[in-house]
Amino acid sequence: MYNDVKALSRIDGTFAAVLLEPLQGEGGLDRITPAFAAALQEIGKKHDVLIIADEIQGGYGRTGTFFAWQQLGLVPDIVTLAKPMAGGLPLSATLIPAKVNDQVHVGDHGTTFGGGPVTTAVGNKVFDIITDPKFLETVVKRGKQFERLLKALKKDFPFASEVKGLGLLRGLRLKHDPGKKTLMNDVIASCQARGLLVLRAGTDILRFAPPLTVTKKDLDEALEILRAVLTEKAKEF
Repeated sequence: MYNDVKALSRIDGTFAAVLLEPLQGEGGLDRITPAFAAALQEIGKKHDVLIIADEIQGGYGRTGTFFAWQQLGLVPDIVTLAKPMAGGLPLSATLIPAKVNDQVHVGDHGTTFGGGPVTTAVGNKVFDIITDPKFLETVVKRGKQFERLLKALKKDFPFASEVKGLGLLRGLRLKHDPGKKTLMNDVIASCQARGLLVLRAGTDILRFAPPLTVTKKDLDEALEILRAVLTEKAKEF
């Protein structure tokens, strides 16, 4: 159903909510389209269906705005947050509107990684850092640099077909052959052997999620390693 506007016609008053990642993480770094966001908003209002944005990977400044949905034309009713909230310590949160809060009673709602005194103290500090406009401006700047570097690789290697993502959550689509040992596995292993840790998203997306404090030098060095690895693999294609 992701980005399928026609499929949204199935939603009616029997639905309680629609849960989605505005920018997918593990699913392949697709982002919702403006048309899909607009249609979802309209249907949500028409049928009183809540829109829940999963911002666990895309939120907290990773895309250059505090939430990914701020760049994608979506205004959700509920937002889920977790991983970056306390700088690596276990902390999570769900942001809800008054109409949902009024339905929650003592004993109805529990939490695994709720606010302890240490994690919330760290969380307050992280929030102050992330919401500093200068900090987010730097994330935007580094994200654009990262995008340029990845597009240069795409241009030079025919088996690199698409640059995906936003800000400092990026992906590079690589050729995928289900019947053979995948190029993806080789690239990930070779990068790791050279000191560059990269991930997979979906079946054919090489995923990058560097720290938001990454420097220009860090990105240049990382992409030099990736270029060297892809140059080696190009001999096989």
